Amino acid sequence: MRRIELAAGGPHFIGCWNLDDDGLCADIVAVFDKQLDKSAPQGDGSASEGAPKQRELIVHPRQLEEAGFEALNLYIDRLFACFKDYVEQFPALATALPKADIGSFSIHKAMPGDQSPERDGGRSSLLDCYRVLAWTSFLNTVEDGGSTHFDHQEVAVPAEQGKTLIWPAEWTHSRRDDPVKSGERYTVSGWMHFPHEAR
Repeated sequence: MRRIELAAGGPHFIGCWNLDDDGLCADIVAVFDKQLDKSAPQGDGSASEGAPKQRELIVHPRQLEEAGFEALNLYIDRLFACFKDYVEQFPALATALPKADIGSFSIHKAMPGDQSPERDGGRSSLLDCYRVLAWTSFLNTVEDGGSTHFDHQEVAVPAEQGKTLIWPAEWTHSRRDDPVKSGERYTVSGWMHFPHEAR
């Protein structure tokens, strides 16, 4: 894992690293592909023009104990190393969130023609107010499109294999993704939240 400094005009509270493990990223894509029959297309999945082509696989923490999910177990270990480095960059977080849990998360495949609406920061109601941080990792490099933009911070992050982001799960960090213009983009994303015993 290697920290990457993102260029911005001021503090943006977006942590960035490269996992430096292309094999692990490929293994996570392989998990997605093996589970594809369980993933649901957004929309009817038809090949007609304008039909959504995105795919998403929801992974529940209990599945990490099952055979076939070993790559995701290793990934979560790497993600928590990024979280530890994030806390070192912002020490006040160590008091507010000395321990973080990860609930269900998703592996997502985006393809040309997909519409990528702006997303809120991750907390939009009392039902999800326990979320503290959001995270995502790009599992492959996209040559044309697929970047993630944090407009309020004026930060754009290209989709490069292994690049991992952690940021506050708040409206201040709403983001949008450029459409993928060629190829496909795989990401794994979720939230870090207060431990269940803290609620």
